[in-house]
Amino acid sequence: MRSTIARSVVLSAFVSVFCHLLPVEPLAAVDAVGVAAESSNRHYSSGLNLRAEQYLSTVSLGEVPWRRRWYPYAPGDEVLDGGELRHLVQGQEWETLVELARLYDLGFNALRDANPTVNVWLPEPGAVLKVSFRNVLPRSTARIVVNLPEMRVYHKRRDGFMDTYPIGIGREGLLTPVGSATVVRKTAYPSWYVPESIRKENRSLPRVIPSGPDNPLGTHAIYLSIPGYLMHGTQKPYGVGRRVSHGCMRLYPEDIVRFFAEVAVHDSVQIVNQSVKAGWQGEQLLLQVHDVLSIKARSSLLSKAKTVVAEALARRPFPDSEVVLDWKRLEQTVQQMRGVPVVIGHVWHPPPFEYVGVGWAWEKKLSSYISRTKSSRPASADPAATVQPSEGVNGPPVSAPM
Repeated sequence: MRSTIARSVVLSAFVSVFCHLLPVEPLAAVDAVGVAAESSNRHYSSGLNLRAEQYLSTVSLGEVPWRRRWYPYAPGDEVLDGGELRHLVQGQEWETLVELARLYDLGFNALRDANPTVNVWLPEPGAVLKVSFRNVLPRSTARIVVNLPEMRVYHKRRDGFMDTYPIGIGREGLLTPVGSATVVRKTAYPSWYVPESIRKENRSLPRVIPSGPDNPLGTHAIYLSIPGYLMHGTQKPYGVGRRVSHGCMRLYPEDIVRFFAEVAVHDSVQIVNQSVKAGWQGEQLLLQVHDVLSIKARSSLLSKAKTVVAEALARRPFPDSEVVLDWKRLEQTVQQMRGVPVVIGHVWHPPPFEYVGVGWAWEKKLSSYISRTKSSRPASADPAATVQPSEGVNGPPVSAPM
């Protein structure tokens, strides 16, 4: 009897746990614009909420176009184009820019800068948010590129794809250092050996924090050759897209798992400070400007943008072609610093003919007119009749179409 009761208790416990761990409804049918309406009945929070973590970690979520993290890449590509969409604010309690940024796998800074007139914590119902997944690639040959002003990491995978993830970086005074490095090791479920500089700020911290929900390194850590600097997960995902760390680079809990799996030891890493990026997408020149890390750098941002654009013009896809630039749009893009790529120029193709006085275009038009006139004239037995005095060097008759 006791064994029967024990088996029934274990079975009921297993059923309850299994039902609680069932994944939430699939996202494939969710309309991008109405995603908030679809999510209105779902409890969602930025903490380590179990259902939220499952929702963000499902494999199907990575396959949804509006939260795709990897894109086809070929050497020489300068723009990673994931497109854009619009999010219609439904007025739900959880619908802040912090939560929406994580939902779309963007940094808080990216969603905030792209929608500067929207209230961060209380977006007005009916507001339409611009969500951009298009990025100009930083100029670097490393396999892993971290762009600090953008708060984003790019990873050139070995299978011809490129991953990109938002990150959080070091706060002012503890900025993540710029430079080259390599991946020296990777650790799943790492322990955190608290640096003495951090223990001085908080003496209650132990020397070692084991893996678990209180570990700020999250579930996975990637150690760089720069001593003391890591790329890791976090138990505080609202810090992604912000400058809140002591210098390390933190990823969303659901992003670090994929990034950790693709990164290899000895991969090259370059940490850059490129607030202005320009790149070619076909025959269009795009400019992307992010807020600078130092307010003092804003005064020289326009001159820096002109330098970056000049470098992009030098590597245009058609070296012998002319490029038309919209200088007004360039200056406006620099002034707004919205972090969204803007088309500021394109390759110029001249029309087949132009009326430029008596130059080559006029001669081309004249010879075309003579050919049409001759082909429409009836044949004559007199060879001299095939040449009309009015079609000599003085040009076509006055009634000829120009």
